[in-house]
Amino acid sequence: MPVFKNVNRRFYPVDWAYKTQVAVLGATREKGFNYNMRHFKIEVDGYIPLHRHSKIFHLQYVLKGKMRLIIGDEEYIVEYGDVLYLPSGIPHKYINIGDEPVEFLCITPLYMDDMELLEKVEESPTSS
Repeated sequence: MPVFKNVNRRFYPVDWAYKTQVAVLGATREKGFNYNMRHFKIEVDGYIPLHRHSKIFHLQYVLKGKMRLIIGDEEYIVEYGDVLYLPSGIPHKYINIGDEPVEFLCITPLYMDDMELLEKVEESPTSS
């Protein structure tokens, strides 16, 4: 089926991030897909701490807001309309630097993956 009607849009807190929520948009193996799509929302002053995935890459599209994205040793300012590619195994971090929530779609393969959290969550989005 190429169209999924009434996809669950309920957001859940990301317990290992700060002021961040995610909605899983439902592409699963049971529906014949090997990819997963999620909708992330990072509130003002929120962030997703530095982490990496052993096997999965991320393909992302920024829907709203402005954030600082750290990928390995490089930093980028990304905002609405930007497309992001994050390879597997590379540490990455997202920090909302704007005055509105950041929202982005994230597509990843449905591999079993080991996520490694590389920093503790603190209340300051500038922690590294």
